[in-house]
Amino acid sequence: MTGDEGERVLLVRELERVAREVDEHLSHYFSGDADEGALGRLRESMKYACDGGKRVRAFLVSEGVRFSRADGEGVAEGRLDVMMAVEMLHAYSLVHDDLPMMDDDDWRRHRPTVHKAYDEATAILCGDGLLTLAFEVLSGVSLPDSRARALVSVMARSCGYRGMVGGQAMDVGGEIGDVETLRRMQRLKTGELMACSLESGGIVGGVSLEGCKELRAVGLCLGEIFQVVDDILDVEGEDEETGKGKGRDEGKVTCYDFMESPREELRQKREDLAGLVVGWSEESRERILGFADILIMRRG
Repeated sequence: MTGDEGERVLLVRELERVAREVDEHLSHYFSGDADEGALGRLRESMKYACDGGKRVRAFLVSEGVRFSRADGEGVAEGRLDVMMAVEMLHAYSLVHDDLPMMDDDDWRRHRPTVHKAYDEATAILCGDGLLTLAFEVLSGVSLPDSRARALVSVMARSCGYRGMVGGQAMDVGGEIGDVETLRRMQRLKTGELMACSLESGGIVGGVSLEGCKELRAVGLCLGEIFQVVDDILDVEGEDEETGKGKGRDEGKVTCYDFMESPREELRQKREDLAGLVVGWSEESRERILGFADILIMRRG
């Protein structure tokens, strides 16, 4: 095993550790309630939506905190709260994205999507509940006022019409006619939440404004890499690995419509990422590039 391979193995193990940490703590938000009927069904659907997943965005929050080199009880608690909020926001986006009037997907994470497991009305309310719960969790993060405001602002901007929701609108609007518009859609729909995750971790750790800008740029680049790999897997991936169903993007605009070689695009994006982190410490640089390689090599 080479040094790079060994580093990737360690990163994969850390990603798995973060996923276990998220799974354990997320369950607390949906347990202990005695709600029955409609309220109980809604709570169950929210838990269902949050179950599973690779927890990539939570990992990026953790990496943002790690980049800051801050520690202490307050930082550790803030890291955990922001990880929970980001995963709730991600789950909300998937629930709504899967709806028949959006992407119309029946499978997510190897099981029926929320609107199939429950119904469309419950799925809409489930997403609404997760979106608002995420900001309720954020409101409990103990930070100095200026950083607390920055944290909420970053989350709201990245998930709103100038971020993820805007990207979803471009995706379903049928107005993507060239590669630059496609890349903009990818940055908004996928890159913004990844950028938000890294930047939010930096805010928790007290990273400077300039440092947060660097984290944001890296997150956007990782999001573009993630989306190109997603398009490749939709064509080449196996159902049992992707958990979504092969060819689910048929009829939609993807990287195959405008890029001669999506894999060459990945190589270029990886080079772009290396340029963004050239001034970072060796450890931080190798971790981010190693994580990018994990994304590029993923099969689901």
